[in-house]
Amino acid sequence: MDHHVVTVDGRPCVLLTYHLWTEPLPHPSRVFVLFRYTDGHPLAPDDVQRTVERLTFGRP
Repeated sequence: MDHHVVTVDGRPCVLLTYHLWTEPLPHPSRVFVLFRYTDGHPLAPDDVQRTVERLTFGRP
């Protein structure tokens, strides 16, 4: 699975996905995005983008 480009606050960013495929998924889980290096990554599917839109982001 590759990382995907999503939009957060109107800005394209890369949703890091490699840690989301661990078994079992820790709860609560953290989601990481990078606002750089979006070239070459595919756009996220619509359902992933809709999920991202429901999240609240802060700085680590």
